[in-house]
Amino acid sequence: MRFGTFYFFQAPPGHRHADIIHRELEQVEWTEELGFDAVWFTEHHFIDYGLSVDPSTLAAAAASRTRRIRIGLAAAILPFHHPLRLAEQMALVDIIANGRLDMGVGRGNRPAEFAGYRVPQEEARERFDEIVEVVRRAWTEERFSYAGRFYRFDDVRVIPKPLQRPHPPIYQVCVSKDGIENTALRGWPMLNSVLFGPVDQLVANRDTYVNTLRKAGRSDAEVAALLARWGVSRQIYVAD
Repeated sequence: MRFGTFYFFQAPPGHRHADIIHRELEQVEWTEELGFDAVWFTEHHFIDYGLSVDPSTLAAAAASRTRRIRIGLAAAILPFHHPLRLAEQMALVDIIANGRLDMGVGRGNRPAEFAGYRVPQEEARERFDEIVEVVRRAWTEERFSYAGRFYRFDDVRVIPKPLQRPHPPIYQVCVSKDGIENTALRGWPMLNSVLFGPVDQLVANRDTYVNTLRKAGRSDAEVAALLARWGVSRQIYVAD
């Protein structure tokens, strides 16, 4: 079992945003010094719930301040990103980190964030699918073309390529049963968060994931390997 820390850069009243950001980046350094295995960042916009507005910037900052721990995103909200730009940024982060990036992705679930970016929330799934495909191809192909509903590229070359081959591990944030099944069918490890209620709900998530993997023809060894990379977060609030 591996343990990490998870940062939202939450902004309670009466605290300067700059102080919050610098204090939590200092805690990233403590994560490595205290022997943890990983540090994770989320993405939020327009709300005090989190100042983590740019996961690539935070991941690069963490990479420059640490040498050993894995650096994970939980997650980059894909409908808010241009796929080629995201592929470039994350490849650069993986290089800066010497191959320590874990790429978590999500569709997003906060209406205010979609409204702020003027992205219709009902398009989130289709945008997510397109962006995942473009980023994966940008990381693994020298040149490629793509034609989708939202994005079209003709013979584009994206550099640099990430240090990890074929690309950094991709995780998907899973909230619903549908999301868990979709992640399993892609063959990705899932990220679950227990914000409210008992941790028993994780058992149901695991069973759905494992059953879908087996229906898709995954071997016991493959199932075990994916479960070993399953990420679970539980928020623990610590007063300053």
